[in-house]
Amino acid sequence: MPVQPSTCRQATWKDSVDTRRAEAVFIRFLGTVNLPEVSQRFNLTQREREVLEYLLQGLDSKAIANRMNISPNTVKTFLRLIMTKTGVSSRSAVVAKIIMSQP
Repeated sequence: MPVQPSTCRQATWKDSVDTRRAEAVFIRFLGTVNLPEVSQRFNLTQREREVLEYLLQGLDSKAIANRMNISPNTVKTFLRLIMTKTGVSSRSAVVAKIIMSQP
């Protein structure tokens, strides 16, 4: 029986949500990330650091935007800047890079 397109979209969305939750659980498991040190190491601005903090909590762009009172597009811009500065190309890679950079 063929898979319906709406089912595929739901599975993709669910996988994305599960990935963000897994990232947040992983960060909590490892303990507190030293954000000042991370910010200094990757030369992040204060706003980029805020976005990173919320990203590490597992929030999506819309939730981060609501917390920071900015648009989701601005959050995506900050995420792209963070990715550029950390040398990665995805949200999950940012999380992994931050974890691996901890002493």
